Amino acid sequence: MPIVPAERMSHIGQETAFEVLVRARALEARGRSVVHLEIGEPDFDTPGHIVAAAQQALEAGFTHYGPGAGLPELRLAVANYLQKWRGIDVDPARVVITPGGKPVMFFAILALINSGDEVIYPDPGFPIYESMVRFVGARPVPLRPRRVPVPGQQPHAAHHRQLAPQSHRQRPHPRRPRSHRRRRARPRHRGALG
Repeated sequence: MPIVPAERMSHIGQETAFEVLVRARALEARGRSVVHLEIGEPDFDTPGHIVAAAQQALEAGFTHYGPGAGLPELRLAVANYLQKWRGIDVDPARVVITPGGKPVMFFAILALINSGDEVIYPDPGFPIYESMVRFVGARPVPLRPRRVPVPGQQPHAAHHRQLAPQSHRQRPHPRRPRSHRRRRARPRHRGALG
């Protein structure tokens, strides 16, 4: 008897960024110069001191499962980074380390968004963002920037589209998901989800 996927699986798309990566690498193999913008991967190798630290950790026996939210020392380092470079005070207990941004954004969407809600997502952005929103039965609302955002700078209120008064708004971002809910004429930030 064949395994039949759940009906909701028809609402989730594929991450096409990796398909674009394969085509881009094929072009590079033929001698073309390519600027990679498809998967959010740095265009440089891992720095040597990080490779050496990883080798030392493996040799020291750090080869088993760690805490689900991440190593406490790393969570503290992330909280310190946010304070120093972004001016954001975050309790390290509220920091969660994940193997990428998309899974944790999907978990937040599953936990916070109901069928019929409107969800803002960045466009251009990863195609899976819209797919995640559709998967939970919500309505995706693309947010197309009018200018290139400066890291650490809050988006201008004019960049927000007017939404229905009772709608939830989720802005998945590759680095920092934020939640918004319209209660006044001007949107206000509720803070970081993680």
